[in-house]
Amino acid sequence: MIKENKKNNLTRRDFIKSAAAVTASVIIPASITKANDPIIKNPVWSFSVRNRNDITFCMTADTHYRAEWQELDNEAGNKRVIDRINNMAENITYPSQFGGGYVQHPRGVVCLGDLANLAKETEWNGTDTYDGWVDDYGLHGGDGRLNYPVFELYGNHDCVFFSGRKVSKEGIKERNLTRQNVNVSTNGYHYSWDWDDVHLINLNICPGGPGAPAEDSFGFAQQDLAAHVGDSGRPVVIFTHYGYKYDLTEFDEPAFYNMVKDLNIIGLFHGHWHNTQYYDWRGFNACCVNSSQRNHENPDWGNGLFEAICVARITENRLTVAERSYQEQWTNLFQKDITFNHIANKQLKTMSDQWIQSAPDLSADLNDDGKVNFEDYSMLAEEWMKPIPPGWNL
Repeated sequence: MIKENKKNNLTRRDFIKSAAAVTASVIIPASITKANDPIIKNPVWSFSVRNRNDITFCMTADTHYRAEWQELDNEAGNKRVIDRINNMAENITYPSQFGGGYVQHPRGVVCLGDLANLAKETEWNGTDTYDGWVDDYGLHGGDGRLNYPVFELYGNHDCVFFSGRKVSKEGIKERNLTRQNVNVSTNGYHYSWDWDDVHLINLNICPGGPGAPAEDSFGFAQQDLAAHVGDSGRPVVIFTHYGYKYDLTEFDEPAFYNMVKDLNIIGLFHGHWHNTQYYDWRGFNACCVNSSQRNHENPDWGNGLFEAICVARITENRLTVAERSYQEQWTNLFQKDITFNHIANKQLKTMSDQWIQSAPDLSADLNDDGKVNFEDYSMLAEEWMKPIPPGWNL
């Protein structure tokens, strides 16, 4: 039992109050404020720093705008996908395998390449208002049909597939000039960003060398990961268009592995294959995201009618990924335990549970004096949001 002595010791309640005051900017629950009514078109959402490291985001892939050879209204299907993303949050619950609960508003939507089908101006910018990829997806959220910020990358259809056209590839470079809160490569194509303590990096078609089509995304990854991750152990998510099973001749796969092998990579996401696959690449979990375009029911093209959305959620101890099908059903579920490898809420709770206890081998006894008190708390505060020091078993 914890004895209360207000002159000499902090009670557990005092500790919680003190911890909350010191770390409020980091651990207070998150809020989302809505600027307009929740209509399909153009509500603007702003996020404050709450529910830190509870990150929801959506992924689409292979939208192939104006793929007329598929004999169906491809663009209408893509618009339906966007409308479903706009109306998903707080209306749809996760599957029971993930513990249920409502899907929260995504931080953004990542689109994994092959945005346009033939890399034409009419596919990228459209011919009429709300007619092309840019009009539908927007950029910052609310400036297109999509209500959330978009983080797109280019695929083979966006730059090399037909006659060397590259309208959408160059369009991404232009959009990166005004994309908010990102680290952009010196050549303007590739970029990275942070959602709370998670570092995310967009390497476009694949992690390749200088020149087309990769435009030295490999070099950007080296510099970016060294500058923003290093040996911190912070979680990293990498996005490409090509994958890590059938497309390995498209880049120097062993060199890329040597670059990332010691990092805390919690997810490798890509498109290109037009179906959902979860698989292992050299000990890392990789995921191919299904196509979001409307397709005919032809088994030679992935799994038929697509209009797929992938919903991912990252917390400090788990990653969940699921496909939301065009029938509005959850399918292709994946989850795994992860770690952030830093001093954060989990360690603070452990110290709270052991507060003012005296016993050998207390994990929160950081100075090894046989008790947990304010001296240990001061040590914890000094290392807040830093990698867990050697010997600490919090």
